[in-house]
Amino acid sequence: MTRPTWYLPVVIIALLWNLIGCAAYLMDVTLTPEAVAAMSPDQQALYAARPAWAVAAYAIAVWGGALGCVGLIMNTRWAKGALLASLLGLIAQDIALFGLSPVAIETSVYALQGMVLVIAVLLLLLANRAAQWRPVGAATHQATAVTSVYEKSSPTNSSGSPHDSASA
Repeated sequence: MTRPTWYLPVVIIALLWNLIGCAAYLMDVTLTPEAVAAMSPDQQALYAARPAWAVAAYAIAVWGGALGCVGLIMNTRWAKGALLASLLGLIAQDIALFGLSPVAIETSVYALQGMVLVIAVLLLLLANRAAQWRPVGAATHQATAVTSVYEKSSPTNSSGSPHDSASA
């Protein structure tokens, strides 16, 4: 089964989406004390209250998503695992954000995180579906080629057997 024509453009857009998340993560973890001081008091409290595991989950979510999209573009089996790690990282991040927040979370944050969650789930479903679009004979063809090379280089006796007739 071949990939549909929409597949590659969608995955490239998804990669760009995840790279935006990677940029947001890098900006977040490299905030200067001056930048934190310029935040509202609620934002400062939220920033200060984040546990280290939530920041690690954020990293797994965005970098796993980007890696998974690269895997989808390359048509690899590991894309699904990277996208699953991304989804789990996102869930952990959201647990910290919504469950441990010392301040009220704005409605727009719920909407954004909801949209991110939907996209992460859809990418994982796409990875499951993409497994059906891998060329079935690709791995088999490689194995056959290696076997053919091996057979051509193996010494055989007159009966065609690779074993020495004297040792039988």
